Amino acid sequence: IGDIEQLPSVGAGKLLNDIISSNVVPVVKLNVIKRQMETSGIVFNANRIINGETMTSNGNQKDFYIIEENNERKIVSKIIKSIERLSGKNYPFSLDDIQVICPQKLTFIGTHELNNHIQLMFNPPDSDKREISKGKIKFRIGDRVIHLNNNYDARHYKSSENGNYVLLESTGVFNGEIGKIIDIFKSNDNDEEDNGGARIAVQYDGFIIIYKKYELKNIDLAYALTVHKMQGSQCKVAIIPIHMRNKIMLYRNLAYTAITRASDMVCVIGQSMSISYMAKNNIIKERNSMLSHLLETM
Repeated sequence: IGDIEQLPSVGAGKLLNDIISSNVVPVVKLNVIKRQMETSGIVFNANRIINGETMTSNGNQKDFYIIEENNERKIVSKIIKSIERLSGKNYPFSLDDIQVICPQKLTFIGTHELNNHIQLMFNPPDSDKREISKGKIKFRIGDRVIHLNNNYDARHYKSSENGNYVLLESTGVFNGEIGKIIDIFKSNDNDEEDNGGARIAVQYDGFIIIYKKYELKNIDLAYALTVHKMQGSQCKVAIIPIHMRNKIMLYRNLAYTAITRASDMVCVIGQSMSISYMAKNNIIKERNSMLSHLLETM
């Protein structure tokens, strides 16, 4: 039901860790690797991080690379070049397979800035490509987006042969689901909140959600996501910027969670000192709790 080496719960305490350490309930530890090969550099470095050791890359690892760079702007440039290379003809990946995973939303190498840079490079404005704005963010057909909250009542659609959208019986879209914008169009529905009848259709896994313009607060660009948003998800390729500018978030369990999202390849881009600092910094895991003791005395 969980991995105590990953990020702890958002709320107080350390529930899973305390239940395990109490020895009150039976515990089964899954130690057969399914996401990566046992000889993978991802697995090798995940274990190093757990032990407080710095990530490494060498010629024998074909799925784990570290590119050292101190300058933030050059880190952005190398992220773009890495995406271009990995989605090119020499690798078996598409743009949809590659996920940039960041410690924070803010700073020059945070998700806000990186989403803008990646969108501009790989889905730029085009006179034939419809777009719609949410504040400073522009959504275009073809953009990767993430849903930001749980909506159990959101209606599901599917596209029909004549280009219309057919309502399905199922409902619901949840925090962290990633999809792609497939259409932006005008609706004839009379809805005063809708500001001109704008609609945006997003294809998720097995269903389409149609958002009204005032509902765009529920989605965001997803070329770059925080580690917290990616926890529980996976991707084929993870590109991870690490820099002391994000020092407040550079914790061991954040590094472990980030690199284990990838099944095929990890590319870490950043300062060697910040990579080393992140592996050694385990302070966030120290949470004071009496739950384990209380369970033992029940």
